[in-house]
Amino acid sequence: MQNKIGRGDYGWYVGYASAQNPQIAISIVIFDGGYGADTANVARGMYESYFKNDPRMAKYKNTFDIKLKRMN
Repeated sequence: MQNKIGRGDYGWYVGYASAQNPQIAISIVIFDGGYGADTANVARGMYESYFKNDPRMAKYKNTFDIKLKRMN
C-alpha cells in the first residue's frame, strides 16, 4: 500500500540493554527509512552514548563516532 502512494518502507527497532540488568529501552521508527538494519545503527549510537562511561566498555572501540548536525 505504501509503495502505491509513493512511500518507502519504515525502518524500526526496539531493544533494551544490558540483557542481565536492563537500564535502557529504545524504540526507533524512521519513516521511509528502509529496513531494521538501518535503524539498528541509530540504536547502536544511542547505546554507545548511554554506556560510554561504563567500566565494562573500557576496551570497546567506537567505530561509528558520528557528529549529529542540526537540520535547520
